[in-house]
Amino acid sequence: MPGASKNHNPTRLPGEEPLGESVEVQLVRLVTGPLETNTYVLVGPQEDCLVIDPGECIADKLPELGCRRVKAVLATHMHIDHVAGVNCLRGLGAVFAANPADKVALEFSRKLARIWGIEADWEPPEEPDVELADGTRIAFSGGELLAVHTPGHTPGHMVFILGGDVVFTGDLLFAGSVGRTDFPGGDYEELLESIRRLYSLLPLEAKIYPGHGPATTLEQEKRSNPFVVEALGG
Repeated sequence: MPGASKNHNPTRLPGEEPLGESVEVQLVRLVTGPLETNTYVLVGPQEDCLVIDPGECIADKLPELGCRRVKAVLATHMHIDHVAGVNCLRGLGAVFAANPADKVALEFSRKLARIWGIEADWEPPEEPDVELADGTRIAFSGGELLAVHTPGHTPGHMVFILGGDVVFTGDLLFAGSVGRTDFPGGDYEELLESIRRLYSLLPLEAKIYPGHGPATTLEQEKRSNPFVVEALGG
């Protein structure tokens, strides 16, 4: 879900994002679903791919992106706007990877679907095929993602680190904001602790690809994001 501030405006322009030269992967961002979720497709040199946070079914878009086989669908967390397209991609043979601690977020998503009147159009994903935990590594031909447990927005929230200087932060950290913590399972102090841990693991020049809104860097957020300033103690 979008964060605590109204200051970040999601872009509607999907396209290739530049990564470091050391990472042999093409990254494509697609803005999906009614809440404008950033869905990321990481395509490796063998035309396999990982999909992070599918906010809708994107199966028809994958061939034109160069992905011939979806190896895994990864969820930073299980709110509806980040998993609405999971079952569609599972139908292509992909495994679904998520933290099982996020069951509370999935149950809340069922309630949101009823409230929004889309219950008939949304089939919640079943139990994950791969249970993510802190330190889980997900490999494909383009490299390896490291899963890091970052609770706060939800109990089972994960971020994914690629190449040591790229991180997919889901709804932990946005440009200028952070994920909201007023939904079931949210905890503001845990979120601040997760931000502190993120900064301990990565260099300041690390690129952030969030679940909503534009990309940013750890350095930029340390300078201008009031929630990061609070987490790091000024």
